[in-house]
Amino acid sequence: MSTPEETAATEEVLAMVRSGTPSLIAIGLARWKYHGIRPGGFLTAVLENDLWRATGFADEDNVQNLRQIVNVAWDYLPFKALGSAERVRNWKGLDPQ
Repeated sequence: MSTPEETAATEEVLAMVRSGTPSLIAIGLARWKYHGIRPGGFLTAVLENDLWRATGFADEDNVQNLRQIVNVAWDYLPFKALGSAERVRNWKGLDPQ
């Protein structure tokens, strides 16, 4: 049986994928939001609002989807979970384990 948080995370991932977000990015955002599990270099750079560094880590798909990824991150995540390296460093997740 799923917890309410797991159900919410699953629904949010599906909504992000339906809106055009790559599935691995959507999963990474959900893990970051709920558990504070730090994503890879590309998504961490996006979260820190360092788009120059993000483009250096991005593969071709993420370069093409960068605008969508940035928009969904800002729409989906709490303000305290992104926007600067300090906020990213301090984020522990909504439900840290």
